[in-house]
Amino acid sequence: MTNKKSLKNYIILLSLFIYSLIFFILIVSKVPNYALTISGMVVCVTAIAAYFCYGFQKYSINEIRKKVIFEVLIGIVLYFTITYGLGMFTGFLKNSYSLRVDAIFKHTFIPLVSAVALEFFRYMFISSNKDSKGWIVVGTIIITLIDVVLNFVHFNSTLAETFVFLSVIVLPIIFRNAFLSYISYQTGYEGCLVYIIPITIYKFFVPVLPDLGNYLTCITGITLPAMLFIYAARMITEFLNDKESKTKVIKVVLVDIPLIIVFTVLVGLVSGYFRYHLVGVEESNIAPKIKRGDAVMLYRDIDKNDLHIGDIIAYKSDNKIIIDRIANIKEEGNSIKYYFVIEKTEGEEDKYRVMNIDDIMGKYKFSIRKIAWPTIKFKEFIRGDVNEG
Repeated sequence: MTNKKSLKNYIILLSLFIYSLIFFILIVSKVPNYALTISGMVVCVTAIAAYFCYGFQKYSINEIRKKVIFEVLIGIVLYFTITYGLGMFTGFLKNSYSLRVDAIFKHTFIPLVSAVALEFFRYMFISSNKDSKGWIVVGTIIITLIDVVLNFVHFNSTLAETFVFLSVIVLPIIFRNAFLSYISYQTGYEGCLVYIIPITIYKFFVPVLPDLGNYLTCITGITLPAMLFIYAARMITEFLNDKESKTKVIKVVLVDIPLIIVFTVLVGLVSGYFRYHLVGVEESNIAPKIKRGDAVMLYRDIDKNDLHIGDIIAYKSDNKIIIDRIANIKEEGNSIKYYFVIEKTEGEEDKYRVMNIDDIMGKYKFSIRKIAWPTIKFKEFIRGDVNEG
């Protein structure tokens, strides 16, 4: 019996893996307009095949399953509240999809059917392999690959574009599938559907979408499944240990609130959408006070009256964040020019970089030594600004 089940696992997972290769090698380039439809059909056929191979084990709704479903629902509501709240700072984009009823049905049908079929396949595969966590891990990897196929957006194969695709699309999908496989293993498919349905189709129903850019899209896409995974694991562990209580759940939430606030503030500071912006220094003209690799806090809401000779500011040049000191300020016509020394020469006039106030990222407030080194090294490897959308 075990050998037969292993053979079924091999055939189904290998078939999905081969299809993924065909998708990226052939389908995307030859029939891009039908790629999503073809992938959806493959997922549906696979789910039907899994039903005949494994059967569908139905669980009764117990107390912990209800709590996990409720937690996922609350998490989804918070996710949309936070992302649209961030949109108040970052701006909104008009939805490019038509909001007519027939258009909504047309656009949502294939993604919704594909997502639901994938979750049913996940559940049937995991529930039939509960005695082998190795198969569950391999199955989750293949399901993650198929999820990438279903959410694939064509891109130019440059290093920077590849990085954006991996960070904005693939990385959140990895976190999402790890979470979904966990709750599917522990509590069944209901929580997975509550999570995946609104995430998949909401963009087809709303008139505007928050313009978060690549950085915040990546952060929010990772944070939601990661936080839900943590809370679900806590609840399930307490339930299995027969120690759960409402008081403990409240205590857990109260303990985590400061951590969530700190994390949210840090994301806001690094994103650069607020008055204060935390950046890594890639080049410093005022070492040793501030050195390359330091992180500096900038105040962005400045005008001409806030800047004086000797002030430390940050600006961008050749896609690098440079920290420097204002050497001179001159009023030229209707504008004010800020001078920064590029090179000091003996017996000759020093060479300056001249900038307008719009070129200045912000005014220096304080610095933290060396913590930006990993970010800077990675940005140099990518040769692009990973913080920009």
